[in-house]
Amino acid sequence: PVSSGQKRLDAIYRFKYNVKKIISGGRIKEHSGVFRYEDWLPQLLPQPEAFISHVNDIITTYKIDIVQCEMLGTVFFPLVFPPHVKTIFVEHEIGFVRKELQLSSLGDKSLQGTAHLEINKMLEASLLNKFDTVVSLSEDDTRKLRNAGVTSNILTSFAVVNTKNDSPLESEF
Repeated sequence: PVSSGQKRLDAIYRFKYNVKKIISGGRIKEHSGVFRYEDWLPQLLPQPEAFISHVNDIITTYKIDIVQCEMLGTVFFPLVFPPHVKTIFVEHEIGFVRKELQLSSLGDKSLQGTAHLEINKMLEASLLNKFDTVVSLSEDDTRKLRNAGVTSNILTSFAVVNTKNDSPLESEF
């Protein structure tokens, strides 16, 4: 069974995806219950060269020596930052855990889905190992990261947000 929180997140991601497609003029793909794995890997790959250069110019200009990154779209940064820059990654949502939940919610037990999940898990863990420190938001997340092979210094945040199951958002989705 899929949790109501997962249903809300899925609805938000579908909405965001559709808005992005409409703004970009792209065609919205049908959601036929078949998961599109091709959306996964690009989250972990470097952004365009101009963006990377711009960020590095800011680091150089302002003599920045520590950078905090958040969300999977920035997980590649330690590969392109100047060597002196210390990096921290705040893990709001473990990508491979979300992907595993997506497959589970669709009942996808295919070999293709399993392979995509494992490749993403290995790449995410490997990239997190390039950070000086990773901050997780729970002991459970810290355990999942360690089990996936993250060997960077992991700190578990004390800032946990507990939500009630009868949240007002429940009825909005």
